[in-house]
Amino acid sequence: MAKLRTEVSHDEIHFWGKIEGTVKDYHIALGLNYNGAQLFPTKTFYWCSSRNYNFAELPKICPKSEEKIAEINSLFTGEYDTILATQEGETKELFLDDDDTLPIVIKPKNVTELDRLAHVVNRIENECHVVPEGSLKLTPIREVRPNEAFTGLSKDDSLVLGKYSHFRPVSSTEKKE
Repeated sequence: MAKLRTEVSHDEIHFWGKIEGTVKDYHIALGLNYNGAQLFPTKTFYWCSSRNYNFAELPKICPKSEEKIAEINSLFTGEYDTILATQEGETKELFLDDDDTLPIVIKPKNVTELDRLAHVVNRIENECHVVPEGSLKLTPIREVRPNEAFTGLSKDDSLVLGKYSHFRPVSSTEKKE
């Protein structure tokens, strides 16, 4: 049985999908938190390997890594700690004691397959996650919530692309206005 331990409570947790690797597979879950999220719920992604099924939160990707990750075009292996690219940059030293004798050396973080997994999941989510028209509602306190009165689209409407919307915050300035 898969375990999903989270620090943040979610209103909903859904199985998002599976990304196959050459050695092991990745399973992805999506946590949605509607409480207190103005205009759009907070999305949190979790992943696990087909080896242990213990879910953990996907890492956030820094913009510097995005460019390197976008250049990688290979199959996933399922080995999340595989280094795909090394980061160039300054090594930083931190000193914990007053006499500056024991520095902690911080090197730039390398790009791993887990970083690439997070990037790919976020790209797919941004481009492909859609919801049917009427399935969500805007409450008086400006929170987007599931619409309890929604019973689904009719058979004919379910085939009309215009009856679906992307499930993400509005990105175009024109639509925001």
